[in-house]
Amino acid sequence: MRLQQNGAPLGLIGGRRPLQALFIETHRGGGIPPLYTLKDFDHNGYPSLYRLYMEIEDPTEFLFARKYLRGWEHWQMLCECTWFQPIVTRWRLELELSIKAKALSRLKQMADEEGKERLQANKALLDYEKYLEKKLSRRVGRPKKIREVDTTVLDKMMKEFTINKH
Repeated sequence: MRLQQNGAPLGLIGGRRPLQALFIETHRGGGIPPLYTLKDFDHNGYPSLYRLYMEIEDPTEFLFARKYLRGWEHWQMLCECTWFQPIVTRWRLELELSIKAKALSRLKQMADEEGKERLQANKALLDYEKYLEKKLSRRVGRPKKIREVDTTVLDKMMKEFTINKH
């Protein structure tokens, strides 16, 4: 879905790209009608930009910006808005976790299959399990309000696995 109004490419509003006007939750009326919702699911006929962001699975965000906004610069402008920063921070974390969870799932699947990658996949999974046990056993003190996710070991395993595979 490219930004459009009545089938024509969306114009600028007062010489500027729409930001708050994009969403039903922040639209102030007038100008262009809102195109998206900030909710995690489609709402009242408006597609969820969160859902579209997660579906495209683009950690660079470039393809997403080109497909659903007026391009990279428009996305950068939106991300710089103070009201949008906590939203996009959550989206980025969830996308990163989703991609890593799928990679871990592929590793598990490879560990169950026959072939020369099986041993490497099992080693990677064991290393990750040992890391998690060690990290969980060290937790002391007051629990954190926001759960931090340390994925450095998984990143390293995926990088080594990719290098060794070729």
